[in-house]
Amino acid sequence: SETMASVSSGCLFSLILIVFSSLAVASRAQVPIVSGLSYTFYNSSCPNLTTIVRNHLNQTFKNDTTQAAGLLRLHFHDCFVQGCDGSVLLDGSASGPSEKNATPNLTLRPEAFKIIND
Repeated sequence: SETMASVSSGCLFSLILIVFSSLAVASRAQVPIVSGLSYTFYNSSCPNLTTIVRNHLNQTFKNDTTQAAGLLRLHFHDCFVQGCDGSVLLDGSASGPSEKNATPNLTLRPEAFKIIND
């Protein structure tokens, strides 16, 4: 019917608009890499790193899907303060406490830290 075709056309147009808007935003949202860091750091020393990590996470999430939320929350807490530098993963030392032990991070799942350490 004509009404159904009109609705389908409207949905298709909206979908195309969303896709192109997302692409435009994503192309501008590339965060510059921090000096000293490299996306290709492990390409020669551990070329299978991505596969190893993906397989580990797939198995983890297969066993317990709620772990994904714990990892996402840990990532958020790390990135919120001063960028995504992994500092929330570090243990404290005699020279000072760690970001991991800061009050806002005390509620992070211990399992999330274990998943990363494994």
